[in-house]
Amino acid sequence: MRILHLLHTNQLAGIERHISQLMEEVSRHGCEVGLICRPGTPLEHSAVEQKLSVFPAMGLAATVNRAKEFRPDILHVHTGWGELHAAFISATLPVPIISTRHFIRPGRLTGPKHRRIALGVVHKALDRRINAFIAVSGAVKAALVNENPQTEFRTAIIRHGIRPTPVNSQVRVAGSGRPVIICVSRLEREKGLHTLLDAMLIVSKVRPDAQLQVIGEGSLRNQLMERTAELQLEDKICFAGWLPDIERLLSFADMLVLPGWQEGFGLALLEGMNASLPCVACRVGGPKEVIVHGSTGYLTEPDDPDSLARGLLTLLQNPTMAKKMGESGRLRLLSNFTAERMAKETVAVYKKTLNSTNH
Repeated sequence: MRILHLLHTNQLAGIERHISQLMEEVSRHGCEVGLICRPGTPLEHSAVEQKLSVFPAMGLAATVNRAKEFRPDILHVHTGWGELHAAFISATLPVPIISTRHFIRPGRLTGPKHRRIALGVVHKALDRRINAFIAVSGAVKAALVNENPQTEFRTAIIRHGIRPTPVNSQVRVAGSGRPVIICVSRLEREKGLHTLLDAMLIVSKVRPDAQLQVIGEGSLRNQLMERTAELQLEDKICFAGWLPDIERLLSFADMLVLPGWQEGFGLALLEGMNASLPCVACRVGGPKEVIVHGSTGYLTEPDDPDSLARGLLTLLQNPTMAKKMGESGRLRLLSNFTAERMAKETVAVYKKTLNSTNH
């Protein structure tokens, strides 16, 4: 099968890291995988390193032409932008469309009322052109079906997976100095970073040695740095931007936190579990399906600095327990969230979609 992914983003956040792993793993299952993306992006560089067919393109006409070059059996899209372009491609190149939904509340459901209504009409029309949906969590499927009940029987839940790092290749360097809390996240409102900063103020009064490393970029960077200064936490919180080697950075951490209050999945949780880190996240969406509360980490109440601080302090004050939770998280990853499992389930959706469209 020839599978063509469409994604036009500039960053290397959770969706992009997921697609990079998915493309690599699906190609190991005998599929020929291609990617249309913006030129010069981290995702393009990743796909080139994987020796996949990469088609840099800007604009609708270029995207359609690139798709014709590859002649896919399946178009696999990941955003509303991708769904719109796939509809134009399929008008000239008959090919089934699969759309992975990553968000509980897509961007089209935010903003002024007239914008939400207009985009809602457009996307309901697009939904009819899509042969199958993949939801990255049960929470995302529930949101999709609530928005458009006609999608229920076309939607499969395929949770993210990553390729586990062999234990003998993991180098743990945490635990020798100040305890490090790491957060891998875009710096946007729904990611809950303001709540995390307020929680760190509480944490710092009990554990002034604790340090927070925030890996990621976004529109709120300056605002968050100003808030950090207001709280007088500049010596305890570092905004490092996007850094490529997340696996190495996690080896310096003692725990991972994900404070977002509408996470569709939370890929960073799997990356933390792979590094045997206990994880703290909000009791919402995808994290509820990943973290086993009290066993692999803690689920806290959304937008609640006190609740988040309690979760972090419980781990900070009980390092032996935190280590056991990290080990339990690693075992849960190996049992439930591998890239191999994700790829098998995705290929099964590809085959089912092709079979249904060919009859």
